[in-house]
Amino acid sequence: MKVYIVLVEDRHHGPVPFPFADPQVALREARAWLAENLRPELVDDPELGEQPNPPGPWLLVAPYNHEGDTVSVLERDLDGPVELLGW
Repeated sequence: MKVYIVLVEDRHHGPVPFPFADPQVALREARAWLAENLRPELVDDPELGEQPNPPGPWLLVAPYNHEGDTVSVLERDLDGPVELLGW
């Protein structure tokens, strides 16, 4: 079974994972987070927002400021207990 992790990495908190069973739901939630957290004056910045062709198991990588805060979606196989931190 696949699991889709929306991972919010914020410099004020540790990485916070939100698991989903449906990739479309995970992508929708990550994009909603991005829409709420990407400041309007930064929308046209090519270094921010949804990045094209994310590497490996990442379905979405979207930095939302220049301090390194990012929301992303990671696909993983779920075949037992999951350690969500320390991927």
